Amino acid sequence: MVGDRLYCIYADICALQQRSVDVVFRHHSARPVDLRQGQRLGPTDRLVCWTKPTQCPPGLPPSLYESLPPTLTVRVVQGSIEENGFRTRQVTLVTTLLDPIAYPKVEIAHLYQRRWAAEIDLRHLKTTMAMDVLRTKSPEMIGKEVALYFLAYNLIRSLMAQAGQQQGSDPLRLAFKGALQHLASFVPFLAQDAPHRRALRYEMLLTLVASEQLPDRSGRVEPRAVKRRPKAYPWLQQPRAVLKERLRH
Repeated sequence: MVGDRLYCIYADICALQQRSVDVVFRHHSARPVDLRQGQRLGPTDRLVCWTKPTQCPPGLPPSLYESLPPTLTVRVVQGSIEENGFRTRQVTLVTTLLDPIAYPKVEIAHLYQRRWAAEIDLRHLKTTMAMDVLRTKSPEMIGKEVALYFLAYNLIRSLMAQAGQQQGSDPLRLAFKGALQHLASFVPFLAQDAPHRRALRYEMLLTLVASEQLPDRSGRVEPRAVKRRPKAYPWLQQPRAVLKERLRH
């Protein structure tokens, strides 16, 4: 699991480790770090022992606080992210990947750098899949609608992963929108084909999805500005039927 400094909490790391999940988090400033202490693994690379907080953090159930181990061994590394457009060049990371041979410091920094790809994934959910405006009204139906969007997104990503594995390409370099368009065009045929033809058509779909490779965009910088100009119309703050009736009179 990769996350920013808000996830770098003693209780969260312990809970994830109990589920056999390793973490790479940005170091939280609430816990001081001194790279002169701990076991030296390399330059700006240390194994340190964290102690359990003396008081139960707000929002943490007391029973869960009591079950936390008294100490936690983590690895603290400092790495550089040399990318134009990023606010931070030097980052201090906390990870449970303790082996410096299997997990070099440079690779950990590159892994954390890919965290920014989450913003692109959220854009696909909101824009490419048109999730920015929900159609349902009640809280219960909104929860179901969001769950369906997540399910569809994960299924499309699974298709891209399978296509990349079969064609020997990186799934993260494949175009999400291209995969979505190819899948939408193949779904009617996959639903009607006989089993033997469906397998052949699915192989063709994987080939087409794997062909939609994005160019290398490392270091790309885009302005944080809105392109489209707002229209000089008021907001639709009443039911459409009420406003239509008002226009008739």
